[in-house]
Amino acid sequence: MSVICKSWASIRPILESLISPYCVAGRHKACDIAMPCSEEAKLDQYQLRAPKKNLDRERETALNIAGWVERLWVANQAAYYYQYRDEKGAIEFAPDDYDPPRGTVPMEAGNLYRELQSLQYNLYTNGGHTFCSEEDMRRLEEVMRIIAASFVDAALEKRGGY
Repeated sequence: MSVICKSWASIRPILESLISPYCVAGRHKACDIAMPCSEEAKLDQYQLRAPKKNLDRERETALNIAGWVERLWVANQAAYYYQYRDEKGAIEFAPDDYDPPRGTVPMEAGNLYRELQSLQYNLYTNGGHTFCSEEDMRRLEEVMRIIAASFVDAALEKRGGY
């Protein structure tokens, strides 16, 4: 087992796919799961950036998802540098001027699932340590479950329904 340190170039398409209004077919959208469920949960989340004021619901959703994905990315880098302590480097963050675009076309669901699966695997050191919160991990698992369920739904629909 080894830990791969993800780059911004590999994280950005995941983020932009999740905030896309077309992110997941089926009864639920992964975007809804990535959002904090309650006001209390929103307050409990570690914010890497100062909250922005007077946002419409769509923009607030995109920025919350961006914050969640960025926390996953930071946890991945922390696992990498913890595992390979001889490596020189610093934990990176999304560019300060990054503003999640609206209406991007997401990556194909299978590719998105594989990228999330790879990210999930690389959140752990060889010794099983992670720097990811339980809540962020739960959300990641739920998003992956929804994407997997969309494959099952699509296959059943092809066969003529349930």
